[in-house]
Amino acid sequence: MRSCFAWAAALLVVACGSEPAGPPEIAYALEECDFCRMIISQEAHAAAVVGPNGSSWAFDDLGCLLAARERWKSDGARVWVHDVESLEWLEAEEAVFVRQDRGTTPMGSGLVALATREQAIQRVADEDAIHDWQELVSADQALGGFMDHDTDHDTDYEEEIGR
Repeated sequence: MRSCFAWAAALLVVACGSEPAGPPEIAYALEECDFCRMIISQEAHAAAVVGPNGSSWAFDDLGCLLAARERWKSDGARVWVHDVESLEWLEAEEAVFVRQDRGTTPMGSGLVALATREQAIQRVADEDAIHDWQELVSADQALGGFMDHDTDHDTDYEEEIGR
C-alpha cells in the first residue's frame, strides 16, 4: 500500500511539473513594474515573464520588458504579452509587434502586441514596422533599448529595421 501511495505521489509531481506555466496574475493599479517601478495600470500594455523555476516578473510597457531582459532571460523562461485589442495573453513568440507613436504606451516605448499580422497591418501604414519577437529583441539590443528618452532612437530604429 505504501509503495502505491509513493508511486501515485511521484506521478502527480511529474504530471504537475510538466504543465507549462501560464502568465502570472497581475494586480492592476496595485502592482509595480519590475523595471521602472511605476504602477501597472493598463492591462493592454502589461507584459510578464515566468521563469523555469516559477519566478515571475511583471512590466507596465513592452519597452520595460525588453530593458529588463538581462534580469529574466534564461532557457525556459516564458514571455507573455497582451494583445492590445482583445487584452488576451499571448506568448511573445506567437505575437506580432508594432511600434506606434511613443506617447501611446505607459513608458513611451510605443510598442504594442497583437495576435495577428492582419491586425498589425491595420495599425501601421508601413509593413516594415511589423516585427516578430526575435526581430524586436534584436532591434532592442542593437539600439541599446527602446526606453532611452534622452536620445531620439527613432532614426536609429528605422535604420536597424531597414527603412
